[in-house]
Amino acid sequence: MKNKTLNHLIFALLAGFASIGFTALSLLLKNIDRYYLDLIFLLLSSLMDVAILFFIYAAIKSSFKKHSELAIWVAGLSMVVFSILWLTFKLYVFEGIFDVFEAIYRLYISILYRLNYDVWDVIVTYFGVTLFAATDVINQMVIFTLTISRNIIASLFIPLFPGIIVFRDLLNGTEEYKFTKEEKEDFDELKL
Repeated sequence: MKNKTLNHLIFALLAGFASIGFTALSLLLKNIDRYYLDLIFLLLSSLMDVAILFFIYAAIKSSFKKHSELAIWVAGLSMVVFSILWLTFKLYVFEGIFDVFEAIYRLYISILYRLNYDVWDVIVTYFGVTLFAATDVINQMVIFTLTISRNIIASLFIPLFPGIIVFRDLLNGTEEYKFTKEEKEDFDELKL
């Protein structure tokens, strides 16, 4: 295993520990009515889930000898599989449900429902009702910002992230430029 691959796997493991920790802290704080901290830890947990997927993608892609389209597609499909397995693990740890189909449903099948419920309804409720009826506007704005950020990441960005990153890498291409010996010598002379 290459050093680069091992480093990416270690970063993914650390992000996994952070995600579990932030989710656990969020659940603990929900029971003692610390609403801001609960939302902040949920947002951090979602960001750590994105980091896990990114580092898994980078580890699998770097394990291939050449930067090729096959490496990009395999790493992208591995991200999809790992996101499902990671959500299954989190459901088992925090909700006691060990069901891969529930994770697939929550991530990919119900994406339009969650877009409507988790994103549009929150936006419409805030701008239609809460903004004009709330007595503490700043407090409600902070809660709205944290909630909508977390919902967009968890409901839309995590399921679409594998496709986004594969599309980005396919657009960048797979060619790598290598300097010839003469070009490298010229470059070394310029550095001096």
